Amino acid sequence: MHVSRTTRSILTTALAVVLTVGGLGACSTGDRSNTVAAEPAPPPEVANLLTRCLDFLDGSRTAAFTVKGTGVPKDAGKSRMISGKGVMSRPTPSTAAFDGDLKVLISGSEVPVSVISFRGRLYVRTGENAAWQVSDPGAFGMIDPATWIEREKGIPRMLTELKSVQDGGTSTLDDGTVVHDVKGYITGYLAARLIPIADVNSRVQITLSIDPKTYELRRAVMTGHFFESAPSSSYVVRLFDYDEKVVIKPPKV
Repeated sequence: MHVSRTTRSILTTALAVVLTVGGLGACSTGDRSNTVAAEPAPPPEVANLLTRCLDFLDGSRTAAFTVKGTGVPKDAGKSRMISGKGVMSRPTPSTAAFDGDLKVLISGSEVPVSVISFRGRLYVRTGENAAWQVSDPGAFGMIDPATWIEREKGIPRMLTELKSVQDGGTSTLDDGTVVHDVKGYITGYLAARLIPIADVNSRVQITLSIDPKTYELRRAVMTGHFFESAPSSSYVVRLFDYDEKVVIKPPKV
């Protein structure tokens, strides 16, 4: 990995505004068939938790993460990301980078792929001794992972667009941390900016796990119709080591 692991982060944006506004209000033109139901406001304690999480994420600049898919079909001729780990960095609000290792299904076989994204270019190699190449992320069944940290395309946007927000209670992470879960959904169109999806008109169910002591986003679970041959699959993203020092450089090609 071309990473000096010292600072990692993930960032988020104006989620609080969206969440605390609550319902949009019903609109009527005199015909009840045109009435639009209001989006229910989240419980106040949940809105506050999300607001505080937003503040934390918005001030972060790096994060480490893992991702794991379940229910990922092994269709012949298809490429899909099934798991991975790495670090994301946003040294300035307009730049994002990624360095990590992914497992990708290529024609039904699992292939380890090293990935570096730097200034909009994606570099990959499919073996420790293989040469780095500039590639299209779509060839490996994924979106450029560096965009996951961007305000308008990545996890921050997912948070601001969360609908039907509900209190999911508490759960415990593998490291023993007790987190507060927040549930809702985003559109398939928005999910497609994070992970390729078969049906952009569908809903993707989301569970966000937030540490109520630090307000870190520690886990995000996405469940939806990501693949044509599988009606429901899930991706679990775990986030940790916020704001440790990270240096990501492009490889020689």
